[in-house]
Amino acid sequence: MRRLLLAWVLALVACSRPPAGQPFELRIAAPGALDPFGPDVRSSYTTAVTDLVYEAPFRVGPDGNFVPTLAERWERLGRSRFRLTIRSGVRFSDGSPLTTADVVRSLGSSGLRVREHGGWLEIEPSSADEPIEPLLLYALISRPTAGAPALGTGPYAFVEGDARHIVLRRVEPGPRRIAQVEIVGYPSLRDAFARLLRNDVNAALGLDERQLELLEGMPQIKVVRSQAPHAVAVFMNAARLDRATRRGLAAALAVPEVASAYGAGCRYEGRAPAQEALPPGRELGVNVSVAAGDFARLALAVRRALGGRGGKLIVEDVGQFQERRSRLDYDLAVAPLLVWPPVFLASYLQTRGPWNWSGYSNPAFDRLVEGGDIAGAQAELERDPPAVMICRRQRYLAVDARIHNPTMGAWGILETLPDWEVSP
Repeated sequence: MRRLLLAWVLALVACSRPPAGQPFELRIAAPGALDPFGPDVRSSYTTAVTDLVYEAPFRVGPDGNFVPTLAERWERLGRSRFRLTIRSGVRFSDGSPLTTADVVRSLGSSGLRVREHGGWLEIEPSSADEPIEPLLLYALISRPTAGAPALGTGPYAFVEGDARHIVLRRVEPGPRRIAQVEIVGYPSLRDAFARLLRNDVNAALGLDERQLELLEGMPQIKVVRSQAPHAVAVFMNAARLDRATRRGLAAALAVPEVASAYGAGCRYEGRAPAQEALPPGRELGVNVSVAAGDFARLALAVRRALGGRGGKLIVEDVGQFQERRSRLDYDLAVAPLLVWPPVFLASYLQTRGPWNWSGYSNPAFDRLVEGGDIAGAQAELERDPPAVMICRRQRYLAVDARIHNPTMGAWGILETLPDWEVSP
């Protein structure tokens, strides 16, 4: 049966390939509606293509360190202060030059204060408690335009878009490069996969392992895998659970069986902490968002792993889940945790971190982070755990085999797309 299905898929994919020599257009299927395009979008698969239009002063390298993009020179002045200069000759997609005013405005709208001094731009967070690194990575440089998304300095420019599709064109066409990118949102992952099989699109994001198995061995499609910057984590509410309970929970949950409930995209690679008995006490509820099906399965496995202390499984919509989490009105919450680059953990776990949804407060951890001792900070988290890191997530891309070197970026999924080469 599988051979028959594979033969049918191969026939479909081979039917309507465009003639060689024409400008290459990449059409990407993704599950779910798309958010309006712009530099401030933070959700849906629209984020996968914003990096093609908008650039930040830095990107994340494979080693987790910052690599300059728009920045030409840069220096760290303190824990949360940078200074930098911007490369000369940078232009927006309409040909107009990037100005210092554009940079100052863009960084300011991203929660950063900017001061010009001696030819440098000195940058720090608007809030003294907020680490600067996440703000710099999310600070996309743009210029507002009337009646259209803001202009960017990246290799692609916005053409059109709505909740169903977004089209980008390459600003400076080049030989053997992708001339146009269109991302298309479909109602479900099944619909997106079906469109790939029917050759309505020639790439797809968000596929699961079972779908990837059908694509393996197909000469027209390549499957690319990489580690995502997120981990699957179980947050433990430190306002309700003492250190002994959290240590016992960490020992009970950091096991391969819990990770396997998520699926093949979540392979447990760590070692379980020293076994400590989970102290007796009341049942513990497990919260999870209904939008994350893989997380819901894992949340059920968490409740089972707790044995007699496993309480109610609370599945809520995204808004309810986030609102309850912000009020610390939960015991355990299954959610993604941004762990790459490693410095991002501070945003979740420092006492006054902007994403501290666990009520965790550990002065020793705070001091180690502020002193730049990441290894020491990690060791402190093992002694006093605020969350259980189940595994690093995997992410997948199915793409037309005529592209020779498709990869996914260490940070943005499609950040390397401008360098992909297409067969002649």
